[in-house]
Amino acid sequence: MDREKKYTVRKMLQFFLSKVWDNNRKLLIFSLIQIPVLVVSPYINLVMQKMIIRGITQQYIFSRFLLIVFTGYLLILLIQTLSEWLEGRSEWYSRVLVNTLLKYVDEKTLHTDYKNVESAEGQQKRQKAVNAIYDGGQQFIKVSVSCMVNLCGFVLYGITIFSYQKILFLITVVTATAGYFFHDRLNKQEQKQKNRMADEDRKIKYLEKEVVATRAGREIRLYHMQNLLYGIYNKTIQNRLALEKNICRGRTYAISFVHVLSFVRNIFSYAFLIVMVYNGQIRVEDFLFLTGVVTGLSVWLQSFMSDLSKLHRFFMFFQDFFEYLDMPETEDTAECNCVLSTAPSVRFENVSFCYDDSEHEVLKNIDLTIRSGEKIAIVGRNGSGKTTFVKLLTGLYRPTKGRILVNDVDIAKCVSTEYFKYLAAVFQEILLLPVSIAQNVSSATEKKTDKNKVIECLKKVDLWERVEILSEGIGTSINTQVKRDSTDLSMGEQQRLMIAKSIYKDSNLLILDEPTAALDPVSENSIYQQYSELSAGKTSVFISHRLASTNFCDKIVLLDSGKIEEEGSHDSLMEKKGLYYTMYQEQSKYYRKEYDCKL
Repeated sequence: MDREKKYTVRKMLQFFLSKVWDNNRKLLIFSLIQIPVLVVSPYINLVMQKMIIRGITQQYIFSRFLLIVFTGYLLILLIQTLSEWLEGRSEWYSRVLVNTLLKYVDEKTLHTDYKNVESAEGQQKRQKAVNAIYDGGQQFIKVSVSCMVNLCGFVLYGITIFSYQKILFLITVVTATAGYFFHDRLNKQEQKQKNRMADEDRKIKYLEKEVVATRAGREIRLYHMQNLLYGIYNKTIQNRLALEKNICRGRTYAISFVHVLSFVRNIFSYAFLIVMVYNGQIRVEDFLFLTGVVTGLSVWLQSFMSDLSKLHRFFMFFQDFFEYLDMPETEDTAECNCVLSTAPSVRFENVSFCYDDSEHEVLKNIDLTIRSGEKIAIVGRNGSGKTTFVKLLTGLYRPTKGRILVNDVDIAKCVSTEYFKYLAAVFQEILLLPVSIAQNVSSATEKKTDKNKVIECLKKVDLWERVEILSEGIGTSINTQVKRDSTDLSMGEQQRLMIAKSIYKDSNLLILDEPTAALDPVSENSIYQQYSELSAGKTSVFISHRLASTNFCDKIVLLDSGKIEEEGSHDSLMEKKGLYYTMYQEQSKYYRKEYDCKL
C-alpha cells in the first residue's frame, strides 16, 4: 500500500477541518481570530520603541509624546489580553478535538472485524493511531495557527526589511531555510522509531492495567510477584526511555545547528546596519527598529519552518490514524440476510482454520452436522480447538478452508450484523459494564430495557432473590470501583447474570463457551443443567473441558489436536471405550470418595 499517495496532506486537512467544523466550530473561529492578533502585537511594540526614541531625539511636545506612549502601550496591553484569552479558549477546544479523534478510534475498534481487534497487528495499529492523536491531535490546531501567524509575520516583516536592504532579507531567508531542512531530516528519523515506541507503549499500558487490577492483586501478593513485575516494568520503561533519548539527542543537535545559523545571521545583519548608520542612510531609531525587525523576521521564518516541520511530522503520524480507520469493518460479501426464525440447523463442511500469523491449522477438516433444536457438546483438552470452533460458529472468524452453513446458508455470505442478532453466547471472559443490572441483562439503554422481562430472566437463573434485596433492585449499578452506590457479584452470580443476558436476547442459536470454567464441578453441572432446561426448543452448543457436565446433551463431539476424534452420545462414547472414555474416567476419579489424594 502506497501510504504517501493514499493519505495525502490535502485529504487529511479536509478530514480535520470538516471534523472541527462539525464538532467544534468555536475552535476554528477562535483560531482564525488569533492570527491577526498575534502578528500585529510584536510589530506594534517595535513601532512604539522607534517612536519613543524619535520623540526623545527630536524633542516632541511632552503632552503629545505622553499621549502617543500611553495610547500605544494601552493598545498593546489590550491585544495581549485578547491573545491570552483566545489562547486559553483554543487550548480547551483542542482537548475536545483530541477526545473527538479518540472517539473515531474507539468506534472503529467496536465495529472492525473481530480478528483486527484480537490480532497483534491490529493492536499495534490501534496503539499507533492513539499515539498519533496524543502526539499531534492536541497540537495540530495550535501548530496550524502558529504556522499561519508566522507566515503572516514573515510577510509583514519581510516587506519592511526588503524596503530598506534586500541583502538582509536574503541572508535571513537562507539561514532559516537551512535550519528547516535540518529539522525535517530529524523528523524523518523520529518517524522510524514510532513502531518500536508503539510496541513499548502497548506493553507499558498492559503492565499498568494488570498491576493495578483487583483480580491480579491477589496473585501478585500471594506469589510475591512484585519484584518480577517491577523488573519487567522497569525494563520496558528503560527501552521506552532509550528511544526517547535518541530522539532528544537528535533534537539537541538540531537546536545547536540553528543557534550557529542565528549567530552567523546576526553578525552579517548588524554589520550591514552599522554601515548604513555610518553612511547616514538610516537614523539611530531606524537602526534599533531594523535590528528588531531582522531578529523578528528570522524568528518568524524559523518558527514557520519549524511549524511546517511539525505539521509534516504530525501528518506522518496521522497516517497511522487513517490507516487504522481504513481497516475493514467486516469481511463478508453481504449477499444475503440470515433470518433464524426457528431453531436452525448448522453444518460444518470440511472446515479448516489457521491464524494469519501462523501456518499451523488450529482446526482441520471439520465435518459436523447439528440438527435443528439439537443440544450438542464440544469437549476436549485445552488447546484442542474448542474456542476457535466457537469463533467460527459465531461468525467472528471466517474459515481458511470449507464453509459453515446455517439453515443451508453460508454465513460467510451473510451480513454479519444481521447474523449476530439471531445468536446468543456466554463466554468464559465475563463482560460486566458499570451500569445497572437491568442494562447488563438487556445490553440496551435504560429506556429500551424491558424491566419485567429482566426480572423474569433473573428468576429463571435463580438470581432474582439476590437482586431483589439490593437498595435499587435491578437498577443497582455493578462495580464498586467505579460507583460508590453499587454492588459486586460473586463469580457464580456473574455467570448466572450472563446466562440471564442470553435468555433476554431470546435467540434460537445458543452457545456456552466454558463460562463456568472458574467454578467447581457441582456448581458448573447445576448451571449447565439449568441452561439445558431454559434452552428447550433451541439449537444449543455447549463447550466444556469437563466431560461430566455435558452428558445431558444429545450429541458429544470430542476434539483433539484440531480434529474430531469421536462423536456420539455420552453412553455410546463410554461403550466405545476410546479417548472420551479414558478422559472421563481420568476426570471423574478425582470426585470419587475412594480416590486417595497423595501430596
